[in-house]
Amino acid sequence: LFKNRTATSTQSPVAKASKIDTLVNKIIPMMSVSEKMDEVWDVVVGTKSSVDDLVPKSDELLTQTQRQERAIGQIHNDLRVKTNLIIENLDMVEKRLKKQEDDVATLAQRPVPAELLLDPTIDRLVEYA
Repeated sequence: LFKNRTATSTQSPVAKASKIDTLVNKIIPMMSVSEKMDEVWDVVVGTKSSVDDLVPKSDELLTQTQRQERAIGQIHNDLRVKTNLIIENLDMVEKRLKKQEDDVATLAQRPVPAELLLDPTIDRLVEYA
């Protein structure tokens, strides 16, 4: 009988220690998970603050880029309009040059009047040419 009481009294603290150990063993992984969650939270908060700092900068860059794109578009349009005007004017220049060539050819075929050939100012003009 005495052995049973002794056996029961020694088994009881072991059982209590075992329950505490079991509880501690269950809590330790939870504490580890909690620490990891805190680390992740710190990273998330740090990332969010970095993103919050970058968003105004990226909005500013986007606005600046849009302004530059609009300016480039306007410059491109102006260049296209001016190029078309130049092309149209080239056609008129070609017509004028052709008319001048025709006028020179016509004048070259005419006989030169004698009074022009005897005029001394013509000689002086030829000297300058």
